Amino acid sequence: MNVFPTLLPSSSTLPLTLMASLCIGTSAFADGTHEHHHPSKTGFHLDFGIGLQWVTADKPWPIARLPGVLEAGSEREDERTLRFSYIELGASYVFNPQAKAVFNIAKHDLRLKPEIEAAYVEYQGIDLKDFRLDVQLGRQQVPIGLLNQQEKHAWLMGVAPIAMRAVLNDSWRSDGINLHFDSDSPWYFGVGAWANRFVPGGEIPQTAINTYTAKLGWQGRQGALASQYEIGYANLDVLGRALSTIGAERHTHSLPSCETIDENRVCFAGEVHLVTGSAKWKRGDYWLSSEVFYKKEQGELDSFYGVPDYQSEYFGSWLDFGWQINSRLSTLLRLQYNQTNHQINGTNAQLISEQAKIIDSDNPLSAIGVAFAYQAGKAHFVSAETHVEKMDDYQNRVLLVRYHLNYNIL
Repeated sequence: MNVFPTLLPSSSTLPLTLMASLCIGTSAFADGTHEHHHPSKTGFHLDFGIGLQWVTADKPWPIARLPGVLEAGSEREDERTLRFSYIELGASYVFNPQAKAVFNIAKHDLRLKPEIEAAYVEYQGIDLKDFRLDVQLGRQQVPIGLLNQQEKHAWLMGVAPIAMRAVLNDSWRSDGINLHFDSDSPWYFGVGAWANRFVPGGEIPQTAINTYTAKLGWQGRQGALASQYEIGYANLDVLGRALSTIGAERHTHSLPSCETIDENRVCFAGEVHLVTGSAKWKRGDYWLSSEVFYKKEQGELDSFYGVPDYQSEYFGSWLDFGWQINSRLSTLLRLQYNQTNHQINGTNAQLISEQAKIIDSDNPLSAIGVAFAYQAGKAHFVSAETHVEKMDDYQNRVLLVRYHLNYNIL
């Protein structure tokens, strides 16, 4: 059955330059991600990546604010156009099969400053008798949930799950140390400590440890069925996470400051607890995966109009059905459901709720999306995906087409 006629926006004609890219090369898909270069040969490596995207939708997309969700930073800018989605330069040095150093810098909009996406050293396979220890030190993806541990540019579906936008600002990386323990059994676990200044956290002194993470998982195979299960936990002490009520910008991990509070800024300060549950099954060319995010925040909202007490709970989930049609082509169906609620008590609580766009939090946020992706070798990746999003009184139909070039220079 062809789902595109019922899901695509009414005015959608694909740029010929992007559609022509659907006719290139061969490669293989992982379950939910496309190929991204991870060098293993000893020595220095240099990689270059560039992404193009084209978006059409019935209404401005992405939605400026998720209804009923206390987000951070400025509102999202309308991306219905053909544009660069990222330019990335990555350098790494592989000392031996166990040790390497990685540095990636990327620019997601020509108007924004480049951001350091990764800068870490890694040592794998330290023998602790009963366990093997892998250590990563520096800026890296925080190991919370399975999808967040993958670099966003390598996702098979380009639109982040609603839960990951609401909780992690699409994806979460931070500066810290991550310890991963495994053994000959299917069980593994990990712990981490972070000087985090990214969502779901906020401003901190540059060297302060304010976030701790832990995970426990099982990964193994039963006959032809490969399975993975993982639960994760993060505890964050947030000194200030700013939301700006004016202006709009492309997606960025940089946040405005909470040093000055005016009528256009609201800052959350308090404690955040995040629990995730993830499961993945793969049999032959088919895979099924699901993730659940639960976040509880408790503290206060510092505003020009008052400083009320604040407490919220957020529940988000998604379910993916994937099929690797052949070595070049893969498809993914995603179903999503999210719910949030808030309690605000104090001076001007109603006014501040309206200012922060969290006044309407009773209705669920849901979406359905389908993606088709094509990869040629390690260099070229093209995908087309369509989504129907329903959030409160907002409903939108979206088509996103992406092209990624990942080139190994050295």
